[in-house]
Amino acid sequence: MKEPRRAFERSNHMRMVAWGFGCCCMTLSLTTGANAEETSNGGAWRLSGGVMYRSIRSVSFHAPTQSSTAYVPAAATRGIHGPQANVGDLNTFTDRVYDNGFVNQDAGTISDAATWYWGYKDASQVVDDTLRFQAQSGTETTLNRQTETTSFQAKDSNNDGAGVMVQAERLWHASDRLSFGLLLQASYVQLRSTFRNASFRDVQAWTTFSRMVEDVYDLQGVTPPDAPYSGTFAGPGPLIGNIPDARSLQQQRVASGTYEAYNQIASRLEIDLTTISLGAVMDGRLGRFRSALSAGPSLNIMAVDASHHETLRGGPAGSPSSPLAAWYDADDQTKVEPGVFAQIAIGFALTDQLSIDLFGRADWVSRLTGKVGPANYKANLDGHSAGFMLTWNFAPHQ
Repeated sequence: MKEPRRAFERSNHMRMVAWGFGCCCMTLSLTTGANAEETSNGGAWRLSGGVMYRSIRSVSFHAPTQSSTAYVPAAATRGIHGPQANVGDLNTFTDRVYDNGFVNQDAGTISDAATWYWGYKDASQVVDDTLRFQAQSGTETTLNRQTETTSFQAKDSNNDGAGVMVQAERLWHASDRLSFGLLLQASYVQLRSTFRNASFRDVQAWTTFSRMVEDVYDLQGVTPPDAPYSGTFAGPGPLIGNIPDARSLQQQRVASGTYEAYNQIASRLEIDLTTISLGAVMDGRLGRFRSALSAGPSLNIMAVDASHHETLRGGPAGSPSSPLAAWYDADDQTKVEPGVFAQIAIGFALTDQLSIDLFGRADWVSRLTGKVGPANYKANLDGHSAGFMLTWNFAPHQ
């Protein structure tokens, strides 16, 4: 429903311009009608050239994020790594090896759950009525990963550019102050829009812990021999249980870091806009001053160059990042869109043939749409222009 609505609105613009121009012509004709019969039927050619500054309403880009489907390496591997402590479980009789001792089975363990085949290295392992052993049991790594993905959207509502224009007019004099005629104008302007943004972020925070198993044996009143002590399978010796009375796992952080991957998007739209306009002109003079009102259809020829570039980068936090993947798309084409315009100019005659004019202009143009790679772009070319021109009158008004 949007296209019919824009066509209806543009049709209304054309009707309003034509109606306003007609009203102005009728009004000025009525006020100068008394002198019209006395005016020569001669006319004049005018040729103008100058510079202009044109703005358009907006340029926008929209694209999905390609980085979301790309491979980003994991900063670390979750889980337990390295050699595990050979300390057995708490439900089975077994030989248990610690960093500072051992508790093995002897010949009677299976019947009385006790053993004299044990040993320890340091007196500090005896705490109250308990004997404590420790064993390193590898490392454990945790990984917290958060990914944020959005679609790339960007809009520029202040797009403008400088250009040049030439204009030819053929006027027929209705009176010594009023002329009517036709205008043919051509202008060229460069419009440039560049967007930079990001739409993907993958942050990985990892931590590695050392794992220490501590087993506690209840001595039940047994006094251990002085450290270091090492019992034998044959014994005899003081008895302790083969299964620990308590077990705990102690962890200590030994390393951590953060890895971040992110994307960078650069989209560009360049429009070399040539506008050819054909319109009716009403020109009035008062002394050395003149004013002109013109309106009519226009043809907008656009050389369009669009590109969309996305780069995925990654690296440890605090270090330079490196590229992980990249996508580049470009497209250039020529498009032609119709439009209408209305222009007003105010001038001052420097000589009988040369004048300088200031002008302002409004354009209504069909909307430009296109696609480059995964990105869609849209340009609303409605806008305004302003500038000045030098005008040469080949047949000065008498």
